Amino acid sequence: MKKYDFIVIGGGMAGMPIANKLAYKGYNTAIIEKDLLGGTCLNRGCIPTKTMLHSAKVAHIIRNSERFGVLSELIKIDFPAVIKRKDDLISKIRKGAYKQVENNNNLDLIEGEAKFLSNSTVQVLEKVYQSQNFIINTGVIPNIPLIKGLETVNYLTNNEILNLKELPKSLAILGGGYIGAEFAQMFARFGSLVNILQRPDRLVNNEDADISEVLQSVFEKEGINVHLNSITTSVENLKGKIKINYIENGIESTIIASHLLIATGRKSTAHLLDIENTGVDLNEKGFIKINSSYKTSQENIWAIGDITGNPMFTHSARDESEQLYQAITKKTKITKKIIPSAIFTDPEIASVGLTELQAISKGFSVKIGKQPFSQVARALAMGVTDGFVKIIINEKDHKILGAQIIGESAGELIHEFVLAINNKLKIQDIAKGIHIHPTLSEGVNSAAGGVHKPAGN
Repeated sequence: MKKYDFIVIGGGMAGMPIANKLAYKGYNTAIIEKDLLGGTCLNRGCIPTKTMLHSAKVAHIIRNSERFGVLSELIKIDFPAVIKRKDDLISKIRKGAYKQVENNNNLDLIEGEAKFLSNSTVQVLEKVYQSQNFIINTGVIPNIPLIKGLETVNYLTNNEILNLKELPKSLAILGGGYIGAEFAQMFARFGSLVNILQRPDRLVNNEDADISEVLQSVFEKEGINVHLNSITTSVENLKGKIKINYIENGIESTIIASHLLIATGRKSTAHLLDIENTGVDLNEKGFIKINSSYKTSQENIWAIGDITGNPMFTHSARDESEQLYQAITKKTKITKKIIPSAIFTDPEIASVGLTELQAISKGFSVKIGKQPFSQVARALAMGVTDGFVKIIINEKDHKILGAQIIGESAGELIHEFVLAINNKLKIQDIAKGIHIHPTLSEGVNSAAGGVHKPAGN
């Protein structure tokens, strides 16, 4: 039985860095991966989706180029070429990940599915390995709802839809969160007829309502059919097509589509590890319970990334990976940080800190700074006027509680607020800063300078 100082289970964007660093630090380390290094983000998530979303945006720009005084014609979408571009990029990045393992003499890659036998031993295929410490980074998998007849059709998740050989003629999407929203716009711009079935009363319902309204308006202009307050009751296989029966606002209705995407959230993978053999505690949803140092109920087992049920973002998982490495090797304390998020629709959506609704529900007396991009010079010049910058301020001390942006490059613009909240800056600190003209960042500056108390607060 081979023995290690550390075994990292899961070679994702958090598992890979900490395994490499521990090995270079002198710890005898192994990483267990049942699929491909890079995890969901590289292989089935962030990178492939953003690559294809950009192809879709190029198609959209060409279709609408006449409004910029450029006459052009979109002949067709070469969907296999779109997939190949995505695959080539992912392959190039993935090769770099495997090269890191090859170049690290103190790091072993064990390929296969890990099953815990105890809190110190794990089995992969027919071999058993022992380790003083384990770090679990196995992520999450799609949550498939219990819908009558779903098992009779070849439904898709994010795992399969990124590898289609042909463009769907029509696509029904169950779920209007960030995954459903990104795929809806992507495939609509490629030319598919898209319907979104969303159980809540608005899209991306974790954001404030005014953001959902802008996104829905954009989607409907682009021909995406949005069905809110909709409950899918059953699914039928119609000789290669898929019939979706649903109730929308109390009225029974039906959609027939060539393809069906399930985008109804994510669930834990802890149960796949035979985690009960370790004594590690799980929460009521099956995610691994951790303390403020990422340690589980077992002293020698840590967990980082999506498997803990905390904000499921690659950037936060990578930060957890780095902080845990520093804590193990240098005994530093874990620092709780503000975590921004983004949805890569067009316009993009980015958030950090509290939303307006969250701030009010927590008892803050708030003021709002809001600037529409329709009044920002650079946005007007670029023809990207949908959306706004919104800042939530504590009326008592003028500190920034949160910010939301929906608009062009929102994912880039949000970082000014990340810095501000992390450093407990006041709204005046942003308002008095000179922002280059003409840039989209003037929307941030103007929102900060136009703070008011919202009606009904």
